[in-house]
Amino acid sequence: MAGKETVLVTGAGGCVGSKLVQELVAAGYRVKATDIPGRPFGFGGSRIKEVRGDLSDPEFVDGLPMGTDFVIHAGASVDISKPWDYLKTVNLDATTRLWERCVEAGIERFVFFSSASIYAGQDRPIREEDPQDPAGPYEKSKFLAEKVLLRGKLGGAATRLVILRPALIIGPFGTALMATIATLPPLLKSYLGFAPKAVGGPLTNVVHSLDVARAAVHLLEHGRDGEAYNVANDDILPFSQFFNVACEESGVPQLPIPAFPFPPKKLVATVAPAVARPEVFWALNKAAGGLWSRIAARQSLSGPLAPHFDPGAISYAARDAAFDATKLKETGFECRFPDYRSAIRDVISWYRENHWLPA
Repeated sequence: MAGKETVLVTGAGGCVGSKLVQELVAAGYRVKATDIPGRPFGFGGSRIKEVRGDLSDPEFVDGLPMGTDFVIHAGASVDISKPWDYLKTVNLDATTRLWERCVEAGIERFVFFSSASIYAGQDRPIREEDPQDPAGPYEKSKFLAEKVLLRGKLGGAATRLVILRPALIIGPFGTALMATIATLPPLLKSYLGFAPKAVGGPLTNVVHSLDVARAAVHLLEHGRDGEAYNVANDDILPFSQFFNVACEESGVPQLPIPAFPFPPKKLVATVAPAVARPEVFWALNKAAGGLWSRIAARQSLSGPLAPHFDPGAISYAARDAAFDATKLKETGFECRFPDYRSAIRDVISWYRENHWLPA
C-alpha cells in the first residue's frame, strides 16, 4: 500500500511526532509535517514537506488536509498545567475542525492521539472497554475529542478512524511529566552526593516515544475502523521503581536507609486539594529551577529539560493506572522497548549526547 500516499502529521516536531515522521518515511510514505513556528524539524529529504502553523488558527487547520491521503493527528498541548480554555482550543476545537475538514475532503484514514489518562482507576490493568473518568482539563480535552470523532463515525463519516491511547510517554525531546524523572538523579547527586532509595507508590506502565510512533504507523495500516487501542509496555511498576531505575541507569548511588516512602494513595487523594495549590508548586519549581540552572551552567547544558512539578500530576499518584495493551498486540505489534529499564537507558543516553543532562 505504501509508496505514493501522503500522510499529514500534526505535532511533527514533538517527542513522538519526530519519530513518527521518520517511521513513515522508512515505510515508504510521503509526509506533510506540521508544527508551530519555532519548533525545530531538521528532517530534510524529498519525501517530507514542512508546513508551519498553529492549531489554534482555524484557517491554518482548514488547509491542512489539502494534498494528503491520510492523517495522523498527534499535535496537541500536553502541558497539564495549562488552563481549560487553552486546552479546549488546541486539543478539542482544533481536533473537531480538522476531523470535519478531513471528512469533507474525503481523507481515507484518520489516526487520533488520545490519552490513556482518560480512564477511571482500576485494581487491574485497564482495557479499552473500561469506564472513563477524566480527572483534569488535559484528560477532559482528550476525552471530549474522542467523543466528537466517534460521534462522527456513528453519523456515517466515511473516513476510517483509529484512536491511540498511549500510557505516559518517555523519549528523546521529552520535557514534560515522566521526563522530569531523568533530572532528579543528577540534581540529587550534585547537591547531596547520593539519592534516597524510594519504596512504594501507585502501579503504572509507560511507553517509549518510538514505540508510540511505530504503533501509529502500524494502526494506520492494520487498525480497525472506529476502534481505540491502548499503547503501553508490559512492565508494570510502582512509581518508586521509575525513580530507582533512573538513578541506577544514571550511575547515582542510592542509600537504602532511610528509604523514601511514597505516601499511600488514599492519603494523596485526601490531601491533594490542600497541597495542589499554584503558589506551593510555584515555590517548589522556582527552587528546583534555580538549582538546575547552576548545574546547567557548570555542565554547559543547552537543552530545555529541567525539573518541573505540576499540581495536575498529583492525580497520577492517587491511583493505580496500569494499561493492558493486548488488543494492540493482537494486531501483530510488539514494543521495541518492552520494559522501563531499556526505555529510560535509551532516553538518558540521548539526553546526555545532546547536552540535556550532565554526562
